[in-house]
Amino acid sequence: MNKIIIGLKNLDKDTYKIIKYGILFSIFLAIIASTILISYILLGINLFYHIGEVLIKSSFTFAT
Repeated sequence: MNKIIIGLKNLDKDTYKIIKYGILFSIFLAIIASTILISYILLGINLFYHIGEVLIKSSFTFAT
């Protein structure tokens, strides 16, 4: 794990900034998707499930 962190810190500043904000964006997207999926559990509207599922998949894709 330390090798990964050291490798990231040795990158160019612009590349490091893109990676940092990309991970933050994917975490934010995952939180929104989780909120939508919780509202699906509470309300039972199928559209919320599909929207939440697509958002969580997109979040994982952006993170990788």
